[in-house]
Amino acid sequence: MSKGNPRLIKLPEVKNRTGLGRSSIYGEIAAERFPSPIKIGLRSVAWIESEVTDWIERRIAEQRTYPQDKDHWAAKTTAASDPHQRPEVIPASHYFQEILTKGDGEGADGFGET
Repeated sequence: MSKGNPRLIKLPEVKNRTGLGRSSIYGEIAAERFPSPIKIGLRSVAWIESEVTDWIERRIAEQRTYPQDKDHWAAKTTAASDPHQRPEVIPASHYFQEILTKGDGEGADGFGET
């Protein structure tokens, strides 16, 4: 969190920045996976901007780690001349179906030609 000039942001901006709805935000707070708001008035709360930004950056970092087995996705590297091109991401079921239909020198049972 920034020690200098912390900025407070209200729910509409939190929703806009995260892409989450109100219920999802409060659900994540209840599950202790999202920063809690602070009370700024009798009936008003706000979030510390840097905490929301940190949460967003953590989510991005979590999603960029490979492999993402928990989401049942597999990355298929594409032959690209541009080294900065991200790999094509396809559902794991399609990836494994492709292996079974194209073959890799093994049969569908994984024990050699059928």
